[in-house]
Amino acid sequence: MRGEKSGQSLAEALEVGHNSWTAKLDFFGTTSLFKDAPHGSDPKRVYEVTNVIRLGFDKGDGIVHQVTREKDFLGVVEKCMMEYSGPQPKMMKFVKRLWERSAFLSQRNIDVPKHELMLEGLQPILEHWVAELSQIAAHAETLTSMLKRQDPDYREHAAADVKQLRSSLGRAHGTVENRLQDRHTATVDALQFIRRVMSLVEPSADEVVEESARLRQVQDLLEACVEHVLMSWLSTESAFRRPLVQELRDKWDFVSAHPPIAASVTWPRKPPGPQIYVASWNLSHEDHISDQGWLQESILENTLQKVLEVLCHETHPKAILCLQGCQPELLQKLDKKFEEPDEKNHGKPRRKFRLARRRTDFEAIIYDQEMVVEVNRPAEE
Repeated sequence: MRGEKSGQSLAEALEVGHNSWTAKLDFFGTTSLFKDAPHGSDPKRVYEVTNVIRLGFDKGDGIVHQVTREKDFLGVVEKCMMEYSGPQPKMMKFVKRLWERSAFLSQRNIDVPKHELMLEGLQPILEHWVAELSQIAAHAETLTSMLKRQDPDYREHAAADVKQLRSSLGRAHGTVENRLQDRHTATVDALQFIRRVMSLVEPSADEVVEESARLRQVQDLLEACVEHVLMSWLSTESAFRRPLVQELRDKWDFVSAHPPIAASVTWPRKPPGPQIYVASWNLSHEDHISDQGWLQESILENTLQKVLEVLCHETHPKAILCLQGCQPELLQKLDKKFEEPDEKNHGKPRRKFRLARRRTDFEAIIYDQEMVVEVNRPAEE
């Protein structure tokens, strides 16, 4: 075993231990991923392999009693999902963790239909050529890690494996070039990315730049390419073979076909000004409203209550709520409701809210008069 600064024996590592494993061994090996892959489809290259060792003992009862607790696999996967969907997202790694999570749970008969749907939905992404680019980026990352080691053996093996990286890029270039017929802008962009990357790993590449630095550029460019292609491709209708929300359609019983959207607004000044919450909500729902109005009085009343809940939220009360697709009778009921006493506000009327109608009868803005002032308000009719 090798630590960051000095070698460490397995016995020494076992003495130190860890809260979820006894020892962790990372090593590099040249191998292929699949044993029976067709010739040339899965060539051997360097991979970084991680092994986790846990310590246990046998009391003579035939049962291994663990010294270190079992690793929380789901906890690790979900932590990675949070990391890869954060301020610096890594979409392909996020997709892989989604796959691992659903595979793990479906194998244990937990919400099998839901996770089978997720696995089927993710399969086209993992079969797409963008997944191949992601693997090549990971290869470049592994070689960069090896070249940073001081051991000449690491550097020698990494330098020899650059040839395989170059070969992988050549195959990817051919694959993407054959997909130009799809006429997706992202495909053209990906081809330019790959050509730029190939120039960095050519034998004639500028030797003044350290090889590890060039490989890091390869990794960064390919990861950026993967993000760009996935964002562009997933926005098209052809991305998935079946909608991931298919089973939800029959279960949607919300008052609107659209959930409300909201944001916090803070005035950019020093010190920061007061923060207010604004929201927008399209209330249209083809199953609830016809050309003649609401299909049921109970749906109208339920929608009214939901609007009031959004306005008077306990932790995020709205200063402004913009409504679209609302029938005139809902606005009439809202206007009357604002005159009624509010039990949560010591019986005071909700009159602090004002309803301002816009150009059509189906649009309105509700605002809190204690926080917002309407400028150039048209004269009352």
